[in-house]
Amino acid sequence: NPLSLFALTPNTLSPNAGLAIGAAIAALFGWQKRLPLRRTLDALAPGLAAFLVAFGAAHFLGGDAFGAPTKLPWAIYLWDDYRHPSQVYETLAASAAFALVWKRPFDKPGDGVNFLLFVSLSAGARLFLEAFRGDSIIWIGGFRAAQVIGLLALVASLWLMRVWAQRESQSAQML
Repeated sequence: NPLSLFALTPNTLSPNAGLAIGAAIAALFGWQKRLPLRRTLDALAPGLAAFLVAFGAAHFLGGDAFGAPTKLPWAIYLWDDYRHPSQVYETLAASAAFALVWKRPFDKPGDGVNFLLFVSLSAGARLFLEAFRGDSIIWIGGFRAAQVIGLLALVASLWLMRVWAQRESQSAQML
């Protein structure tokens, strides 16, 4: 039945699939309109940071991304155990990243470095906070998938920050 393509099922409402499709459509739109990549990324950074704040709150409200069992005094009772409030940690980290990205600490907005700041802060938070999660995907060797991806994103964003900053300084010296 071809109309089943439009039926609402849990898979059709997947946030990961929606995010991937939305990013692909946004990239296609930007390419068609010939938007400058780095300026566009800088413009999107505060909105993406705000999205992560809401995403952490949604995890808390839905009980997703729950924490590992703990006996700490600020533990929350969820899924028949006292757990780290990893969703709250996630929301607080995203709020801090949003505040920093909103201030645009680097001199020249539009050079893409503020977007890379957002990526590095988010990746660093994921790298650290994933240790408190109780539902992590574990890869062969005992590595947490989100930590490996977070580490790769952190290294890549810091490297790109350096490369883009060097290009900007070289361009300024040529003038």
